[in-house]
Amino acid sequence: MCKKGFLMIITLALLSGMFSGVLVSSATVKSIAPVKGSIDDPFTINDARAVLQHVVGKIILPAVEAAKLKQGGEGDLSIADARIILQILVGKADPPEPNQEPEPEPEPELLKYPVREVNEMPDGTAVVLKNVENLGHVPGWEPSEAVIVRSVEELRVCGIDLSAALAEKYDAAFFEENAVIVMNMPVGHANVNHQIDSLVRTGDELCLGTTIYWTEGADMTKRVTWRFAFEVDKADVAGVETVRRYTFDERDPVYDTTTPIDINRNFADDSVVVRIKSAYSNVVYKLSDVAFTPDDFLCIDVIAVDFLNHSWPGNVKNYSTLALTLSIKNKQHVIWVISELQKMDIVLRAQPNYIYTML
Repeated sequence: MCKKGFLMIITLALLSGMFSGVLVSSATVKSIAPVKGSIDDPFTINDARAVLQHVVGKIILPAVEAAKLKQGGEGDLSIADARIILQILVGKADPPEPNQEPEPEPEPELLKYPVREVNEMPDGTAVVLKNVENLGHVPGWEPSEAVIVRSVEELRVCGIDLSAALAEKYDAAFFEENAVIVMNMPVGHANVNHQIDSLVRTGDELCLGTTIYWTEGADMTKRVTWRFAFEVDKADVAGVETVRRYTFDERDPVYDTTTPIDINRNFADDSVVVRIKSAYSNVVYKLSDVAFTPDDFLCIDVIAVDFLNHSWPGNVKNYSTLALTLSIKNKQHVIWVISELQKMDIVLRAQPNYIYTML
């Protein structure tokens, strides 16, 4: 492009008022003469810099330098370079090319945290669980993992189907101060009850404490993956790098302990039968005949403990079944002892020693 051609373009731009925030007169146009040489000579990049500096001052030069004007100062100015200069002057971008669609916004990257089981709940700072949503279960065992959702965009790509109520709740206003931890728990059969005990943070690690209660006759071969959503303060999970889970797995059915014991039935007046919860039984403690002693049943007059798993009808290997011999012989006392045993954390079920049960 020659000097004459470019000066004609810039003059038209000036006279038509296209400069953003610059008032230009015809006198200013006539004074655009910092270019050197004949008007028919090629218009160089150095000429472009000189004109721009003359018209709008040095403030425009950094933008020019950021454009495609970094090649040799005496090189010819191309049509593409001229377009760049005009864009800078009038503050407008080129119109899109024909049939050129804008590039789609990239999907947010959502970090998935593999969730490994730990053997004990760590000490740390408690994270308040504002709300816990059970999202149900899907067949099979999916990877044990968690995601921390901090925005509507991340919620959209996390792959969890939400109810209409939750989809409406988790909006942009919700995520201003809150986050949602979505966790997969591949835990056995569908007939289980989950109790969420606590969420603890230690450094950059979160650990969720849960208890799982198994229903009677649950089939462990039918695998499912449970999903939960935990609502927390966004600040409480900032910088988290690891997620763990501790499961206090009781595997215990729930028995009815509210029905009164009929004192007229035929049971021993000096002993009771106790089934210990699985978490405290032979699975954990490798019980032998002497694993429990009377000292484990304080405030009760236990004088001897017998281990019955080797002979107890309907033996279940996950539970320790004990016969406790009492120093006081009285059926009413037996009923009182059973009520006290049911209050102990380790006891799943206590019952009279019916005469036909002892072998």
